Amino acid sequence: MAIRDIVLMLLLLGGLPVALRFPFFGICVYAWLGLMNPHRLSWGFAYDFPWAQVYGIVALVSLAWERDRRLLASVARFRILIAFLAWMAVTSLMALEPARASVRIVEVLKIYLMAIATLSVLTTERRVRIFLSVAVLSVAFFGIKGGLFTVLGGGNFRVWGPPGSVIEDNNQLAVALTMTVPLMVWMLKVYPAIWARAALVGAIGLVIVAILGTHSRGALLALVAMGLLLIVKSERKVAFAMVFLIGAVLAVMFMPEHFWDRMASIGNYERDKSAYGRFNAWQTALRIADARLTGGGFDYAGVRAFAAYAPDPTDVKSAHSIYFQALGEHGWPGLVLFLAFWGGVWLALRAAIRRHRADPAGGARVALAAMIQVSLAGFLVGGAFVNIGYWDFPFYLAAVAFALAALPVGAPASAPAVVQARPGIRRPVSPMPVAMTRRMHGPR
Repeated sequence: MAIRDIVLMLLLLGGLPVALRFPFFGICVYAWLGLMNPHRLSWGFAYDFPWAQVYGIVALVSLAWERDRRLLASVARFRILIAFLAWMAVTSLMALEPARASVRIVEVLKIYLMAIATLSVLTTERRVRIFLSVAVLSVAFFGIKGGLFTVLGGGNFRVWGPPGSVIEDNNQLAVALTMTVPLMVWMLKVYPAIWARAALVGAIGLVIVAILGTHSRGALLALVAMGLLLIVKSERKVAFAMVFLIGAVLAVMFMPEHFWDRMASIGNYERDKSAYGRFNAWQTALRIADARLTGGGFDYAGVRAFAAYAPDPTDVKSAHSIYFQALGEHGWPGLVLFLAFWGGVWLALRAAIRRHRADPAGGARVALAAMIQVSLAGFLVGGAFVNIGYWDFPFYLAAVAFALAALPVGAPASAPAVVQARPGIRRPVSPMPVAMTRRMHGPR
């Protein structure tokens, strides 16, 4: 039994009673386990143990007695996603591969359910900050690790994601890391300690190096789009523009020639086998959606589907795009619901920026909303070339976006959200049990 397994087991077992009492803690640990997969860094019994599932169940159970939560409001915020899930149930019944679809819809249900649960406990700015920091650093860990690997290897070897995860592929990892950069820039604003800022600056640099180290062409486009929007949204446009320019020069000097040969093939996609496979997969998804209202169902990509619908039935590939993934698996109604949901998230972020911009204490909230927009730009651009339409992280960002839009103006970072008690009266939801309040203040 490896020492690493024992330490991880003791930490996670010791945290279960805390998660049972405080669902916010359980949800943070669940996000850490799901995004970073720390148990996959061990070699013993902890490697295959379903830690995330255990913490997810405990967190959901503990929500039953949590006072500081907004479960019904969270369900209402995710109503389009719930409608999409209902449509997924229909498409799964009509799927080209029913066995695979039945397994996949359960996985997606877990992701959506935990996103709703997460929003229900993000009732204060402090909770938003803590949760998002956990989620961002969980993903950025692989960028820090991959950046060091790229530097030591001179950029000659590709960086890959954690085995068995949604972001295992180099292209998917690159998009995931691109999404973390603007959020780490936001962390510079909320963690002003010198050591924290120095660590974050170094981490951002390594993550960007790791993105280049994946040798992903789609991620290069996402990185450029993210960088340009980051300059537009930033309060220090000139400074970020200079950093962007210096980074581009250093990348040209550092990355090997074969890396730039691969990037140059973006303009020669007609002769690129990988690009040809993507076009074939996209046309297949389009033909399936045109022929079947419900699409092909989850994980339709196989010999049977490509034999019936693909221009080239011998080149079987998944959709390689969040948009064609939604279209091919769930038809045109599915794509409309997918786009409507992310459009709603973007509007929620705009509403949060307008809501908190006039608040003297709302600078960090405005900055966070703007950086989530930049992060989602990386997702929406880079996602055009990879299958990460059901990855947890973007849905956590959606939960944070909805939470920001609901935070009261002028409240301190740790103040609970305000709910409507009855017309004309607003009262805070106390984070302490009633019995504790009585012990502190006496009977009323």
